[in-house]
Amino acid sequence: HQHIDTVLTLGKLTAATSEAFGENAHHYDDIEMLIAHAETLLSPNVTILVKGSRSAKMERIVNALKEKEPLLNEHNETI
Repeated sequence: HQHIDTVLTLGKLTAATSEAFGENAHHYDDIEMLIAHAETLLSPNVTILVKGSRSAKMERIVNALKEKEPLLNEHNETI
């Protein structure tokens, strides 16, 4: 994880990912808690990758972050 500063995971099946990443990983069972943490990471020089299965409905995280920072699009480019 040379270029990854922080990992946030959601749900039972991803707890091992957080454990494997180490110190700067945070695991959540509640999406609202994950979103609240992710919002604290928003800044112009930060790239956030949201990855998950369609069944996890990860677009909820993307939509929440876009509401918080409406000047950013899906590719972290200023509109």
